[in-house]
Amino acid sequence: MRRFAKYANYDRKTIYSIIDRALICHVGFIAEGAPRVIPTLHVRIGEWIYLHGANSNHMLRTAAEGGEICIAITHVDGIVLARSAVYHTMNYRSAVIFGGASIVGPERKPEIMRALRSPPRAP
Repeated sequence: MRRFAKYANYDRKTIYSIIDRALICHVGFIAEGAPRVIPTLHVRIGEWIYLHGANSNHMLRTAAEGGEICIAITHVDGIVLARSAVYHTMNYRSAVIFGGASIVGPERKPEIMRALRSPPRAP
């Protein structure tokens, strides 16, 4: 982060808080040579983020085949309106995570599905 770098925070506790409190995430990936972004449900268990979707899901298939993904999560905390529109701004917290993916085996699915059903924790 270059602008307003003093506001950036990269510690795990902060990042986990942003991930855990979000209802959805947006997942970016490359498919057939073109960038795509899909919203989906997610849950973090330990060091791992699990994405919700069917085995036939294009995003998950592409990621599991070795494609890199990018997960973006944003919480809008407030919209700041100024006298002039050029000074309007937004207060937000966000996390962007880069990595690879793999398909979850059937032995882990019940635990992950239970975690997905739990509502995000309040800030």
